[in-house]
Amino acid sequence: MPTIGQYINMISDDLVLRLENADYPALTDGAILIGRQHVIEQSSPPRVVFVPVGSAYGPRNMYGPSNRANPTLEASAQILQRAIATETVKFEVHVWGQADPPDPEGGDFDATQFLYQALILSIHLTTVGSYKLGNGTWVDQAPSMAQFQKAGHEYVFTIDIDTPVMDGPLQYVQEGTVGSITVIEENTQTGTSSEIEVIILPP
Repeated sequence: MPTIGQYINMISDDLVLRLENADYPALTDGAILIGRQHVIEQSSPPRVVFVPVGSAYGPRNMYGPSNRANPTLEASAQILQRAIATETVKFEVHVWGQADPPDPEGGDFDATQFLYQALILSIHLTTVGSYKLGNGTWVDQAPSMAQFQKAGHEYVFTIDIDTPVMDGPLQYVQEGTVGSITVIEENTQTGTSSEIEVIILPP
């Protein structure tokens, strides 16, 4: 079961590659950021920030794992466990874009729209079947917002992403952990086995 951070990292990796392939300027921070503290930072576009705002809980999703070909070890562990509920994590997504050269009369809107639509595509491909889009707002266009001495435009939309609550926690390894495991490989034809030590390094 991916964690909040793992979900965002997967979406971020896909979006970064998608923007590069489209010759869109790279994200200022190099990746999607998580947390409201980043929304108010002094920075520059293009920028994407996911803000977790809460969760809702419901009955477990019913699905059959039989259609999964060659599942990963994590997926295999999940298949052996039973989901007892579904946690729907709610996010507020801040997307800040700007044209090059800046064009607040139209181009900045287009650049921001391209960015949030590319992001939605990355979300779809990464969490297909497990998300629900909410409404979006051009927050810098509100009557109370000053319309001068600013860069680009900011669009904010909401999204819900479903994750299963399992009947037992999976192994938790914090990102950046260094360690090693021993893998035992058995040859059923010769009846022999061999041990391989695998070193785990941080990404």
